[in-house]
This record gives sequence, structure tokens and C-alpha cells, in this order.
Amino acid sequence: MFNKKPQVDAVDTVIGADTKMEGKIHSETSLRVEGSYKGEIHIKGDLTVGKEGTITHAVKARNITIAGKVEGTLQATEKLHILSSGHFKGKAVIGSIMIEEGATFDGESHMIQEEQNPPLRLVP
Repeated sequence: MFNKKPQVDAVDTVIGADTKMEGKIHSETSLRVEGSYKGEIHIKGDLTVGKEGTITHAVKARNITIAGKVEGTLQATEKLHILSSGHFKGKAVIGSIMIEEGATFDGESHMIQEEQNPPLRLVP
């Protein structure tokens, strides 16, 4: 259960190592950041931040894997995985978290809670 790796979709979009971008990204698919990005990222797929990748501001994705640096707020609806080379600073709202030895997490985290007592439904 604890060693279960998140399902990672094929990456559809890549921000290359020598690329610097600013703005908003909204996508139904997955994204890999090897360069520098400042702004909002809202994707339904998975986000991977490569060793040289940096993201500053706000991120929301299904699974987030950090090998580089992320600063700001993030929401991983399923899993946040910070690799040994990864650095995160900010506020995280997550389904689950895995931090490898050598990684840094400087901030606060809040777990997404499933409803404790779902409402009763009347069946005819």
C-alpha cells in the first residue's frame, strides 16, 4: 500500500530546459517542466518537475513529482512525490505524500480528507 507508485500518464507537453515561461496553463493532459515557469498550472493529468526545472506560484495536478524546485502553493489530488534532489517551499494540499531522503519540504501540508460520514441516500 505505501510503496504503490502513482499511475503516470504519458507526457503530452514539455517545457524544455532552456525555456523560461510565464502565464497560465490549463490542460486535460500531463506536463513535464525542465525549464523555468512562473505562474499558474492547472492540469488534470500528472506534473513532473525535472532536476533543473523550477516552478513559482500555483500548481494543481493529479500527481506531482518534484526532482527540481517548486515554490508557492500546490494541490496534488492524489500524490505528491518529492525525489531526493527535489525542493518544495510553500503550502501543499495533497491526497498523499512521499518525501525521499535528501529532499527538502519547507512549509505546511494539509491532507485531502474523504467524507467521514457521507450523506444517506434514499433508494426507492
